[in-house]
Amino acid sequence: MDNPRLPVSSDPQSPTPVDGDTVVLPALERIRVSQTFQNSKKLFGLLQFLVMAAQRGDEKGLKETTIGAGFYGREANYDPKKDGIVRTQASRLRERLVEYYRSEGASDPTIIELPRGSYVPVFQHREPAVKAEEPGTAPVARSKRSGRWIRVLIATVGVAAIAGLALWFSAAWQARPRVSGYSQLTHDGQPKWLVGTDGVRLFIGTGNLFDPGLEEMPIGGGDSAPVRIPLSGLRPLALSFKGDQVLLSDYAPANLWSLHLPGGTLQRLGAAAGAEAAWSPDGTKLAYGDPQGLWIAASDGSSARKLVNIPSRRLYALEWSPDGTRLRFTLWLTVNVPSLWEVSAEGSNLHPLLPGWQKPTDEAEGRWTTDGRYYVFQSGGQIWALPDHRFPHLSGTAIKPIKLTNSPVKLASPLPARDGKTLYAVGRTERGTLVRYDARTRSFEPYLSGISAEFLDFSRDGEWVTYVTYPDLVLWRSRRDGSDRLRLTNPPFAPYMPRWSPDGTQIVFSSRSSAGVHLTYSVPAGGGEPEPMFQGISNGLHDASWSPDGSRMVMTNEKGPPVAELWIRGPGGKDPTIMPSGRGYYNARWSRDGQRILAIRQQPTIGPSVFDFKTGKWTDLATLNGGFVNWSHDGQSVYFLRFPNDPAVVKIDVASRRMETVVDLSDFQMTGVMRVWLGLAPDDSPLLLRDAGTQDVYALELTP
Repeated sequence: MDNPRLPVSSDPQSPTPVDGDTVVLPALERIRVSQTFQNSKKLFGLLQFLVMAAQRGDEKGLKETTIGAGFYGREANYDPKKDGIVRTQASRLRERLVEYYRSEGASDPTIIELPRGSYVPVFQHREPAVKAEEPGTAPVARSKRSGRWIRVLIATVGVAAIAGLALWFSAAWQARPRVSGYSQLTHDGQPKWLVGTDGVRLFIGTGNLFDPGLEEMPIGGGDSAPVRIPLSGLRPLALSFKGDQVLLSDYAPANLWSLHLPGGTLQRLGAAAGAEAAWSPDGTKLAYGDPQGLWIAASDGSSARKLVNIPSRRLYALEWSPDGTRLRFTLWLTVNVPSLWEVSAEGSNLHPLLPGWQKPTDEAEGRWTTDGRYYVFQSGGQIWALPDHRFPHLSGTAIKPIKLTNSPVKLASPLPARDGKTLYAVGRTERGTLVRYDARTRSFEPYLSGISAEFLDFSRDGEWVTYVTYPDLVLWRSRRDGSDRLRLTNPPFAPYMPRWSPDGTQIVFSSRSSAGVHLTYSVPAGGGEPEPMFQGISNGLHDASWSPDGSRMVMTNEKGPPVAELWIRGPGGKDPTIMPSGRGYYNARWSRDGQRILAIRQQPTIGPSVFDFKTGKWTDLATLNGGFVNWSHDGQSVYFLRFPNDPAVVKIDVASRRMETVVDLSDFQMTGVMRVWLGLAPDDSPLLLRDAGTQDVYALELTP
């Protein structure tokens, strides 16, 4: 019985197509709480996946392979002829819908049908049957929206209660949160983020990647007090719902810890390891992410199991829904392109939360309100609220984000108060000071007059420089002394990692396209229109480096698998191909003699490595966390930014692999689009962008 027709009573009016989703979502909720689907959570999850895609207007994407990959976690290129899970489960879903509408849903005003041969749900509306009056009774006028439940309520709780209920529903349908005022709670301007609140105190993460800390302060403002963490280098991630434990990570190797309050006892959470983690609302489970996927364990880190693979190795801001059924988090799919994602607590229905809402995506750092009605997040430096589809009266005709702020200060790290009346956020002014480290004086000094810029690259003769200003992300070129300054890009370009061509005539840079894919562009050094370099290739090639003769380029591909790949464009402008032995490497830099490539390896350990074209082999120079590799100008040494543990600029001799510390960065606060960056001046002096911005906590008053 693969396609049984849904029963439609001959007594009610015939079903008519549904216009809009104000009745579809309540219909979906009735199915969810029904006895028919009580023990079929995964079937309901499939139905929900299909319905929500249809409501977003994504019917074209509802194909067998996309459902298999998006809901059941299959690989994007899996063969549905060999794996028929979508067809099998869709058939079961059709049968279960028939069963529901024959029993519990027999009087539902809205029918959700899944036609045979299609995965696009069809929505139809039908009016309920009107029973004949009993003999001897006076006829009672009814509106079409009247029903048995109104008569029961009138008989039991009275007309006054019904009037109050009607007013409540009217207010609920019209209610939209808005910010009616704000107050600044901190005034030190130091880097910070919001960890959580217990309804009495705010817990605030402080410092940077290199030296994180934790403070607490009253929710209404006032003096903050440090919370002692017995072990240095632990970054606060989240607060337990009871407010008696703080979850921390040591970032590298990303072990997870629990800090018990108020005593400050520290406990390692089993073998769990991840840079981001969160406890479930009931405190019984721990979710955490690592480069291989998303994991679920007991609250103490034991009994871990992999929940789902994720399409990025950069996951953060992990959050449970208040009912414990879903997880949401931010993924960095490519550089500077954050995206919000959701998956069920059972590991099904992994999908982007707001596909197509913005191009490219720019949503991050979300948290639910305590009652689960809204999910607040930041996008474009402002705070937004997304109504939850399980409360359809909040969303009106469409589930779309509601903009809460229009702040001149960029807002991030939103945190709803326990009472729902306040929303906390961190307000940021972003600016840096470009500095050069002078090894002779052992001090930092302004470079290019201390301009707020990063990603510097110098022409082969050292006379010209290109850079990207921060935070406006504009590509410029000038002489080495800052004169003859020329702007090379305008929005929507957001350039990074520019590189001069060996002949000095053009500059290549990376930037995300309107689809959110990071591509390589070229612009004449004298100005002109940037052009994409690899037409027809949409696999996210970026961070390019020229060979010294200008005939070839090496680039990184991080769009597809979590493991990066190096690609090389051949002589004569041939289309790029995957570099042999290049899988698992990124941030590649060609040597000046053309014989070697320097890159950072991802597996099995992290650190700088050198590929020799003569031997065809990689040589690991060191095992250490960090990034931004640079060749010395004589090609004998490598400079590397080590972080977050023991942060420093280090220099490694390629022949002997001897490593020395150039400058300790324990007390140096960096900033920039990637939060850290390292470049080299023509004399091999390290260049860094020092943080000159401010960050403070604000309390936003919410109404209604």
